[in-house]
Amino acid sequence: RAPNSFILFRAATSTVARSTIGRCIRQADLSKIIAQEWKCLPNVERAKWEALALQRKHEHKMLHPGYVYRP
Repeated sequence: RAPNSFILFRAATSTVARSTIGRCIRQADLSKIIAQEWKCLPNVERAKWEALALQRKHEHKMLHPGYVYRP
């Protein structure tokens, strides 16, 4: 399944945050910090992540044309 814009942002931000904050931080705490950053992100910056998510969605659709998400 293709990642959404927040998941892409979190993946990119978590490595930087871990090196800044420290490696021993819990995932739950790291997610809260990154979620706050996401909420404060300007619309222009958020649009970049939305565009990247859309691109990844199209790539996923091309690689897996018959894929249907079934939770």
